[in-house]
Amino acid sequence: MRPAHEGPACAPGEPLANGATFRLQHVNTRRWLHSHSHASPISHNQEVSCYGGDDESNSDDNWRLETQGGEALWRRDKKVRIVHESTKVNLHSHQHKFGRPISGQFEVCGSRNRDNNNLWIAAEGVYLPHEPDAEGERRQEL
Repeated sequence: MRPAHEGPACAPGEPLANGATFRLQHVNTRRWLHSHSHASPISHNQEVSCYGGDDESNSDDNWRLETQGGEALWRRDKKVRIVHESTKVNLHSHQHKFGRPISGQFEVCGSRNRDNNNLWIAAEGVYLPHEPDAEGERRQEL
């Protein structure tokens, strides 16, 4: 997870608040989760792909967080929606799988519909503990 393209910097481990914009970068390939107004190959929703690299990014790599149930911050094991900032589609998946050349992989796309197929849960990763300060704000423990 990285700051939004041309967005304000954020400290590593800083929790994301509802409405925050960010980019997602694949650790191994260094490419960004990206979308634009092209049809996806299986569902004909909006295509979501990987694009660019460390030095190549644009505003179509920006996503916005929508927490569920009144949560102010993105919490582990809590459902969130991830919305493409420039086209307003929801990051979405479904039960339809690709054939060749990536047999068995599920399509991830952008959908204008809002349903359970575009609710996501962070299940893996590095989680940093956060404790409230004297004013009740949650701060990163270093």
